[in-house]
Amino acid sequence: MASVVMYKNNSNNTLVLASLAEKQAEYDSIKKQPYGFSRNANFYKLHTTLIMKDHDIVAQKEKHILKFYSELTKYYTTSNGFAKSFDLMPYSVQKALLDMVFNLGITKLRTQYVKMNNAIKKEDWIVAAVESKRVGISSSRNNYVSNLFLSAQKTVNHTLRG
Repeated sequence: MASVVMYKNNSNNTLVLASLAEKQAEYDSIKKQPYGFSRNANFYKLHTTLIMKDHDIVAQKEKHILKFYSELTKYYTTSNGFAKSFDLMPYSVQKALLDMVFNLGITKLRTQYVKMNNAIKKEDWIVAAVESKRVGISSSRNNYVSNLFLSAQKTVNHTLRG
């Protein structure tokens, strides 16, 4: 939390840097709130006082994406039994895996989705789609990821017919 730049409004309605203690208190407040896929950012905003500037939000997003990308490219390799490395997989599969690693982390993605990963090794996108379902994730998000895998299968079918 120390590296995340957050601000609070002072009495003059200008932004001042939040202290580590204030960030921790904000975190603790959010952590106490009920969790669920039906909760969105607007729900949690009711329980916050600190803010981040847009450029800091973008920087955090980019940092996380680079970390996830690095983890995905280290695991999804031919030396780990995959037919193609992550960068050579269909773009829709890359998007599906990025969504999943964002939610699960690389360890759970590797260890709890063995059937899905075995399907990916075989480039069996239909089985990967079925095995990509996550517990505690909205059906719309699960369907989104499943459809990304199915999209890769449609591309394969089109290529075989073409």
